[in-house]
Amino acid sequence: MSLNFLMDKKKILLVGVGNELRKDDALGPEFVRRFDNKNLDKLCLDFPDIQIAEKIAQYDVVIFVDASTSADECVIYELSEKSVSGALSHGISCKDIFSFAKAMYNPKLVGFLIEIRGYDFDYGNQISQEAERNLKRAYELLKDLLARL
Repeated sequence: MSLNFLMDKKKILLVGVGNELRKDDALGPEFVRRFDNKNLDKLCLDFPDIQIAEKIAQYDVVIFVDASTSADECVIYELSEKSVSGALSHGISCKDIFSFAKAMYNPKLVGFLIEIRGYDFDYGNQISQEAERNLKRAYELLKDLLARL
C-alpha cells in the first residue's frame, strides 16, 4: 500500500506554531512550509490560539509542530484529552487546543505534537545551524508517523 493511499483515508492538518521574528522559535512554521505533501492541509500560527479549535476539529488527525527548549533533537507525542494545562485564555498550549477541540467538537480527533529543539530565540529571522539539523530529523519522524496512520 502506498503512503498516499493511507493518507487519502484520513483528513490531516499540519499546524506550525512559532514566532517567525525570534529565530529558532520559527521552527514550527518553517517545518510546515518546507514539508511537501499535497495530501494534508497546512496552517501556520504565531502562537497557540483557541480560536482554531473548531477548525482543527474538522479533521481526523491534527499534528502540531513547535520549537522547544527542553526536548532532545526532536520528539513526537500523541496528545490525549487529559492534556489540558489550565486556563484557556492566557498561555494556552497546543495540548490545550487539542483537548478543547476533542471535548467540544470531535471526540474522535487524534492529535500529535512534534517538538523540535531550538537553541537561539533572540530577535532575527534565521534558524540556527543546530536547529536546522533537528528540523531535518523531525521530517523523518513525521514521515514515519504518516506511514502508520
